[in-house]
Amino acid sequence: MATFVATGLVESREVQVASEVPARVDSLQVDEGASVRRGQLLAVLDAKEARARVQGMDEQLVVSSHRVQEAESALALEETQGNASERQAEAQLEAARLTLEKLQNGATREELRMAQERVREAGSPRDYARSHEKRVREMYQAGYLSRNALDEAKSQAKAADARYNQAQEGLRQVQRGARSEDVALARQQVGQMAAALDMARGHSTRLEMLRATLAQARAAHRQQQAALRAAQADLDKYRIRATADATVGRKLVEAGEFASPGRPLLTLVDLGKRWVRAEVDEEDAGLVQMGQEVAVTSGAFPGRTFQGSVEDIAPTVVQKPDSAVRSRILRVKVVLTDPEGLLRPGMECNVEGKKKAGEGVLVAREALIRHGPRTTVWKLGHDSVVRQIEVGVGPTNFVDAIVLNGLDRGDRVVVGSVDGLKDGLRVNVAR
Repeated sequence: MATFVATGLVESREVQVASEVPARVDSLQVDEGASVRRGQLLAVLDAKEARARVQGMDEQLVVSSHRVQEAESALALEETQGNASERQAEAQLEAARLTLEKLQNGATREELRMAQERVREAGSPRDYARSHEKRVREMYQAGYLSRNALDEAKSQAKAADARYNQAQEGLRQVQRGARSEDVALARQQVGQMAAALDMARGHSTRLEMLRATLAQARAAHRQQQAALRAAQADLDKYRIRATADATVGRKLVEAGEFASPGRPLLTLVDLGKRWVRAEVDEEDAGLVQMGQEVAVTSGAFPGRTFQGSVEDIAPTVVQKPDSAVRSRILRVKVVLTDPEGLLRPGMECNVEGKKKAGEGVLVAREALIRHGPRTTVWKLGHDSVVRQIEVGVGPTNFVDAIVLNGLDRGDRVVVGSVDGLKDGLRVNVAR
């Protein structure tokens, strides 16, 4: 059973908590040694300027929202009134054309009767429209109705007057018969009504302009919303929170000091997983293997033994720092089993591990010849002829080594100077 002993320090995962923004520290919300949960508030920074930016963005968002509402209202009004104006212009043009046609063809008795009937039919709606406009105006002045309602009533009364006047004019024309100047005037009215219809149909262009204005207002509103979200996210950076469950290790600043990006404010230590970073002498490197169970002791707890297991082995052997002799070490990570949390980060510990020698052959260490990753020995046969063979090496120390394969018990190997040896050479064996 081969044993190695190493020393090392207890370590754990440590996180330095820093500010993302430059600001003065208003307060620290935790003490050293306190347990904190993920998301718990650790420190508060001076955020007056950031809050002012959020407030300004919020006010600008209200303004952009009002602009969107105004653009939507303007578009809806144009869609409603524009369509109504186009229908009215079409009706007026059709009436003007009929009037011109009658003037050109002359009136009949039936046409006279019908003209009189149209005057009577147009009179009642006109009287109602005027009465309705008067009532709406009174209610508008009293504050019960909106300006849009009054404008609509006035428009209806105006249209009713126009229809009544047209009916009367049509009756007069039927009664007096067509005159050349009446025909000319009728033609002029047809032209005017056609031009009015073209103008009314131009509302489609206005609609496109209003739709474009609405799209711009909505885009600006979305940009303002994004700017507000960014400002609110920036404001959150002034309240520093724990990124995981941990224990407060050290406070590195005090209230009133200035925190700059990257400067640690405090450290958080994860005591849930601790390990010893042990330094194993090069001679014992062959005794360490992944998953190996080891015993850990500390001068802080005399007589107490803790359990651990090898979780990581460094890929290379390095020079031992601050060593008076040219000793080399292999760094090993040993994960602790310490549910009571007695072994604290920074404590010095001893690590002891054992490995069974197995069925290997014990040889003098100086018989081993290293060739990079390969190891060979010069094997001496019964006929005193030497041959170089590759062997697998297990645990070693300053004096001996265990050869796991390549040699059998009772085999002889060359120890000492091997200069001049070559395969098949017969040698004299010193007694």
